[in-house]
Amino acid sequence: MNRRAIIALIIFGSFTNLLALTGPFFMLFVYDRVLSSGSIRSLVIVSIFALVLFCCMGVLDFVRARILSNEGDRIYKALRRKAFEATILAHGKKLKGQPAQHAIFELETLRSFIASGTLGSLFDAPWSLMFLMALYVLHPWFALAAALGGIILLTVAFLHQSLTRQNLENSARSKQKSDHILEHFISGARTLCSLNMGRACYKSWAEQEDEASSESKKSKASTQAFKSTAFSLRQVLQSGMIALGAVLVLAEEISAGAMVAGSILIARFLAPLETAISGWNYAVSARDGLSNLSHMSVGPKMLPKIADLKDDIKIENVTVLGDAGTAPRLNGISFQLKRGSTLGIIGPNGSGKSTLIELLTGSIEPDSGRILNYAPNQNFAEPSVAIGYLPQQVTLFPGTIAENISRFEKEPEQTKIEHAAKNAGIHNHILSLPFNYETNIQPDHVTLSRGELQRVAFARSIYGNPEIVLLDEPDAGLDHLGIDALNASIRKLKAEGKTVVIATQRPSAVHECDHIIQLSKGNIIASGPRESVLRSLLKQKPSGNREPMAAQ
Repeated sequence: MNRRAIIALIIFGSFTNLLALTGPFFMLFVYDRVLSSGSIRSLVIVSIFALVLFCCMGVLDFVRARILSNEGDRIYKALRRKAFEATILAHGKKLKGQPAQHAIFELETLRSFIASGTLGSLFDAPWSLMFLMALYVLHPWFALAAALGGIILLTVAFLHQSLTRQNLENSARSKQKSDHILEHFISGARTLCSLNMGRACYKSWAEQEDEASSESKKSKASTQAFKSTAFSLRQVLQSGMIALGAVLVLAEEISAGAMVAGSILIARFLAPLETAISGWNYAVSARDGLSNLSHMSVGPKMLPKIADLKDDIKIENVTVLGDAGTAPRLNGISFQLKRGSTLGIIGPNGSGKSTLIELLTGSIEPDSGRILNYAPNQNFAEPSVAIGYLPQQVTLFPGTIAENISRFEKEPEQTKIEHAAKNAGIHNHILSLPFNYETNIQPDHVTLSRGELQRVAFARSIYGNPEIVLLDEPDAGLDHLGIDALNASIRKLKAEGKTVVIATQRPSAVHECDHIIQLSKGNIIASGPRESVLRSLLKQKPSGNREPMAAQ
């Protein structure tokens, strides 16, 4: 929070808490002066005065709430871009368990906490001492009773937090798993309906949901027990204060007005404690979120531009480990990628083709080994079209076709968008759509077929004339016209001196490649000029399997 906001909160909080003494003083005056004198005129005057002060207190409290809300929005907007970038990078680089993975959610939690009354109670806490002193002025026994009550409430709150923390963590973890399962089932709803898998999938989701519900019930039960205990204690304390006051009145140590004022003051004394206790879980979540946000690192890195790197890219003894208990996805591979060349990566499923492509995009990093003369931009420092990338699983984002092709660039040139679409062989089809390039991409992609989606994604990968184009299964879902457009575009990229890397299982996609690497279980088992590797591959295959390669 900035300095001006803190000063304003302190000032408004001070006046609000001072005006909170209006009620006790009003009671004292009415009981001790008005009732004894029987003056209606005095009652009217003091009532009007109290009404004005209460209205002022309400206005000041409203202003303070607006300051907190505005400050929450300011902090949210200041950190929003950083949180978004950190979240995307954490998921894009598959950094599971990293704090930044849920940065946006944690930032929203922080904003809500700042705007809530819990934070405001922290500014009120010092004024509890003033109310305690006021109770002491009325009678020392009042102050002692209030202090003991506050200690009891804090002790109960501490025990509650200690006993429920684990339940809350387990509940959140189980709920996250349940939501994750449901999200996947929803994304595959068409498949579920087509295969009549709905009932079986429901059972799978319901089991996880029941586990989450069980943990949630435990935490809610303990929370409800605490709230009931705290409520009962508060009632006991206020009633006890009146009883204590009655004893002191009978002993002629205080007046009846002081007795009523004491019951009001103890409520004001306990109010910040009660608010802080009820919002403790909220405060802990906000604190953890703030800690995670403070460790985000998305700042610009001084990386050389790919266009300025003229030497060949060298992959030296690179290893990428798999999940625990599985073989490495890449196992100490080494090769050299010449600038301006076209490299094909072939191999069966699970051989490491996609992993190698992801390595070159910068979305994953090697566990050992190094990549020389290469610096993919993965830091959001500035929009970059140095790398073109077509993933194996095509993803288009909510927006127009033009926005998707231009990578959501601000004020893109229409000619550049159309140029990329023409090279991808999708331009004419886009023009046939009712809104052409302004056609919105729907979440379920009903507007375009799989092959058309593939070509739009391919147009995105070559938009802006990138220096390096990385294509993972670019021929998936394409008919012969799409494959012809793909090869024609690759020929043009080669003629422009661009570096192209293609991962595929089909020989038709490596027709324009200069060199080929064959992978198997994360190892390079063959590499060299295209014709040489394909001839070697043909010799390894039984005669019945030669026809597809012969077509090459």
